[in-house]
Amino acid sequence: MNEQVDSGERKWSINSAWGDLPLWWRFGNASDLATDSKGRVFVLDRGAHPVLVFDRNGGFISSWGDGLFRYPHGLYIDRRDNVYVADSYTHLVWKFTLDGKLVRTWGNKDVPSPVHNGFPFNMPTGVTVGPSGCMYVSDGYGNSRVQKFAPDGTFLKSWGRPGNGPGEFDTVHSIDVDEDERVYVCDRDNRRVQVFDQDGKFLSEWGGLSMASGVRVRDGLVYVAEEGNHQNWSGLGLDLQPCVSVFSREGKLLSRWKNGEQGCKNMVEAHGLTVDGEGNVYVAQVYWDTRVFKFTKQ
Repeated sequence: MNEQVDSGERKWSINSAWGDLPLWWRFGNASDLATDSKGRVFVLDRGAHPVLVFDRNGGFISSWGDGLFRYPHGLYIDRRDNVYVADSYTHLVWKFTLDGKLVRTWGNKDVPSPVHNGFPFNMPTGVTVGPSGCMYVSDGYGNSRVQKFAPDGTFLKSWGRPGNGPGEFDTVHSIDVDEDERVYVCDRDNRRVQVFDQDGKFLSEWGGLSMASGVRVRDGLVYVAEEGNHQNWSGLGLDLQPCVSVFSREGKLLSRWKNGEQGCKNMVEAHGLTVDGEGNVYVAQVYWDTRVFKFTKQ
């Protein structure tokens, strides 16, 4: 279904039922997305087929990863078309080729580090790779850290601790870096994005968000999926609506597509997102009405 969204100076067409699955297949829980160098869209799903591959129009191409993961949460494809998956319940980060051949893993399978002790991993949630080749992991549900690895995969350092001050986290939920290797971290339950340099020095925060859940940086813009609190599990007592927001790298809000407003409908939980080379945005919705939205730039 296509809707029109007019948000400031930016106009978008929304397909709220993107992705043509094979007969009898369905999304289990679409958690995250990424695009490769050819514009293909990879959807990370918690159903029977964890990695689903589509063309940008939603045509199904292939799938892989059956039986590998326990709770796939974060997906990323780097500049060399390596595919990374953060799997919260196995406490692993996995690296694959585009067709699903395993390259390596980080972490100890099914053996988490002690809760909030800082060492990787305890239920990692997201992964990204910077221009330097360093890998950054949001670690995540059972930890309150950002973990950094060298281009050869060796562990370098980490930062963060539980709390709500600068450099502190309450559910580190997603992560990405820009061309200057500034690190953008979704600090979900603190309702903000925190920005750091590549060594973990705190630079700024963007607060007042609706449970920041997913972040992607593309062509000088920062896209944030805001989960909302429709389940009220957070105990905040606030009516926070799911939405997708577009910021400048300095934190200026440029666009916001909120459920029920400006033609945006049926978005009950914006969990993960990605942006392709044409500036189109794909959003993964989990749980209540799992689906993928595509926001096509007009």
